[in-house]
Amino acid sequence: MELASYYSPQSIAYIFIELNLSIEDEFKMIDEIYELDALKLLPQYRKKKKKFLQKLFLCEIKLLNSKAISHELPRINQDILDSNEKVLAPKVFTEDIEPMDLLFQKIRLQLLFLDKDSVRMKMRTIMKFYGKKRRSENFYQHLNSCLRFYRLDTYSPSTRKVKIESIGLDKMVFFKLKK
Repeated sequence: MELASYYSPQSIAYIFIELNLSIEDEFKMIDEIYELDALKLLPQYRKKKKKFLQKLFLCEIKLLNSKAISHELPRINQDILDSNEKVLAPKVFTEDIEPMDLLFQKIRLQLLFLDKDSVRMKMRTIMKFYGKKRRSENFYQHLNSCLRFYRLDTYSPSTRKVKIESIGLDKMVFFKLKK
């Protein structure tokens, strides 16, 4: 699986913000990830929790303040120009945020650490997340690869295990951890 599939400080920061977790819940989840799911972390962070936490909180600050940062960047650059220093590019504030399999990371974290039995969503929502208008063989290969990597099964509303390819566009799919 690609490195982008592993938990990174960027992906966890995004997920924490999406889930609107308290700082206590964030620390609890980080502890549980390190205890129970460390192999899903990027290799460089598996034994470096402090480094992971530092990067995670920096990413959260960037994500939470991205509008203010982009609004202030022209003034910051003007101040820097006035002092004959190098101008900052907007990328400096967003370079850590990269495309990842956030959807499946978020599902797995919810199932493992937020005491959820299942996570549900429509197939259309999944496609929208990936920016897809049509379903293709490559799209389904990617989804199945994520399901295998994150050890997830898909179910119909009637709790019957189904292949993700068989789910209708406006039908609900339930995700559960593999047993």
